[in-house]
Amino acid sequence: WEEAAKMPIAKFMNAWTTESGYPLIRAQIHEQSVSLDQSRFYLSPKADPHKNENHWPLPLQSNLDKEIILLNKPKESIKLPTRPTKKLVLNHNRSAFCRVVYNHEHLKLLAEDVRTNKLSELDRLSLIGDSFESAKAGLSKTTDALELLTNYDHEDSEVVWEIIAANIANVRSIIIDHDEALRKAMNPSIHHLITKQYLRLGWEENVKESHFDTLLRPIILGLACSSELPSAIKEAEHIFLGRDKKPINPNIRSIIYQNVARHGDKAEFKELLKMHNN
Repeated sequence: WEEAAKMPIAKFMNAWTTESGYPLIRAQIHEQSVSLDQSRFYLSPKADPHKNENHWPLPLQSNLDKEIILLNKPKESIKLPTRPTKKLVLNHNRSAFCRVVYNHEHLKLLAEDVRTNKLSELDRLSLIGDSFESAKAGLSKTTDALELLTNYDHEDSEVVWEIIAANIANVRSIIIDHDEALRKAMNPSIHHLITKQYLRLGWEENVKESHFDTLLRPIILGLACSSELPSAIKEAEHIFLGRDKKPINPNIRSIIYQNVARHGDKAEFKELLKMHNN
């Protein structure tokens, strides 16, 4: 294999099968200059990423060249041959098992590419996922991740929205224990983020829609109700009250029941409790 691939496969595989964890790449990108720092990724902010000095031989694909960058050292610097015509994305299309954190200036440039739909679906997923995970780990600011998120208001990928919804829920779960007013202050931003997909998908399934739209609808409706979008709360109540004439779609049933539990009146809550007990 090594002869055919012209690569040190035995050394490569030894590191990946004997060392625990996986790598984090901190990328400082300024025009043609790229500085890379590799360490083990720890989710806990209290962990010291350099205490074990783990590093892995890492084949890192970029969106600028088909040639793979092979990282063999904890720190490496790369000079791009010419000023790139596109903004550099590392771990293009999630080709390697790692997380990538960019410097603030480059992250803002990539956010523009998200907004103008110049990044692939997998690159959009990686960018938002890695940004929030690095914020949880204390490696970057949560505000950077939230600012990046505002550029996803045209997103229509179900897998990307899964990551978005999960991270919004994580942020809100932390806030709700400390500042209810701040949690409510987030709602308008969430409304803006979901508006396009909320209007496009609606509450009713369409026989002509894709399987992914069917999966996306509960994510968007769940965000709409949890962020207290007035039209969503009203429609969820309408669907609950009309359930005898028209059964509730199983895909959104939990959203309807949660909405009634949170926002319904006393009679509706009693009816919900009766349904639960029976």
